[in-house]
Amino acid sequence: MKVHKLLCAGAAFAMLGAHAQAQEEGNFFSGLKLRGGVQMYPIEDKLMQYYGGAAVEVGYHFGFGKLSAELGILYKPGRQYLKDVAQMQNVSNNPFDMTWSVDSRKNEINGMTFRVAYEKPMDTMTLRGGLQFGALKFRQEFRGDVRGQNTSSDAYFRDTYHGVTDLGGLTISPFVGISVPILTSHFVEVNFVGLNYKAADYVHVAGTELGNTDGQTKRDYIKEDGRLIPHIEVAFGFRF
Repeated sequence: MKVHKLLCAGAAFAMLGAHAQAQEEGNFFSGLKLRGGVQMYPIEDKLMQYYGGAAVEVGYHFGFGKLSAELGILYKPGRQYLKDVAQMQNVSNNPFDMTWSVDSRKNEINGMTFRVAYEKPMDTMTLRGGLQFGALKFRQEFRGDVRGQNTSSDAYFRDTYHGVTDLGGLTISPFVGISVPILTSHFVEVNFVGLNYKAADYVHVAGTELGNTDGQTKRDYIKEDGRLIPHIEVAFGFRF
């Protein structure tokens, strides 16, 4: 999912919102949001420091505040990077040939989000907070070719491997922030979001099949880690 797909999804959400407007009665409201987040710390999983997204919103204005729900998409890209082959596990007594060994990877996060929020209007702004339920998928593309140094030894190995790892699941991310009106029906939100996701890393174990010159070894596995990464998010929205 690329940036242009986010824009297309945003246009689709706008049409959904227009349809919701026709259904609107009393204190119900609906709207559209485009948002982006910037990661504070730490830098994890070779991902970019930002994410983008869009959402359609529906809610109800009670006497004590507003309750709303948002259905949206989120995309956090990553850049191509090289994994340090020297730090890989090697069960052979034949060390890596660093001249010919390489492991290239790329990570990203994408998926659907569902937010529930409570808003309390103040004099010049609105305080808000809630939870984001994410059906987010961590995707890693990997391709490697690692070789032993001693080609004449029985312990010589050459491992080639490639593939895609997709790790998904339900995650819950808390957020708090403020909303400031800028026009009659337009507003800007600033939220502090603890983005929760599960990261996957393909671990290659070299030299497990001595004499293997073209194939993936049998001891490779996927390492999984849970993350809770703080982001500052800015959203532009309007309500019908």
